[in-house]
Amino acid sequence: MPILRVSTKCSICNKEKLDVYGDHGVMCGWSNDRISRHNNLVATIESACSAAALHPKREPQLLMANGLRPDLLLTTFSLARDAILDIAVTCPTQDKYIMMSASKPLFAANTYAATVKDNKYTTAAQIAGVDFYAMVVETTGGWCESATIVINKLTKLLAAREEEPLPKIRLQVYQQLSVCLQRANSIMILKRLPHTDWHPDL
Repeated sequence: MPILRVSTKCSICNKEKLDVYGDHGVMCGWSNDRISRHNNLVATIESACSAAALHPKREPQLLMANGLRPDLLLTTFSLARDAILDIAVTCPTQDKYIMMSASKPLFAANTYAATVKDNKYTTAAQIAGVDFYAMVVETTGGWCESATIVINKLTKLLAAREEEPLPKIRLQVYQQLSVCLQRANSIMILKRLPHTDWHPDL
């Protein structure tokens, strides 16, 4: 749905163009908005992991010798092995993803997870004796395959601890993550819009 009458220049970076859908707003690297969005997602995942008794540790020092600082360490996550998570947000409307994303669901998230996060962390994690899971979400809300594995495992643990139906718990966790992401996206777009150019249907 269009949110602008016409394309306009981003009011924060004053360089890139906001199309009528505001796509640039969720990608703009100026100000600390992307960092805030990332940190809020990490906090949401950390909270769920704490509730599941996975004892998450923020920015563990485990891989510091390799110059790496993943977002979370989870104890005995799977088969008595610890796991490290690194969270990221990517946008499927970027030039490098948009053509394939139009025909292949979650192409951007899975590609970013494989080419950036896995390449960065997997070997170092194996040497350290832990498992690595990239948790990449698209700005539209879809999570990469490895993130889905983590969320499925996490929600099973939560459902067992809280003695609640698994579908209910899984829905709640995805809703919490979605609200966190889309609230941040909305803030980013709103900060970059010249308010006189709002689409009349909004």
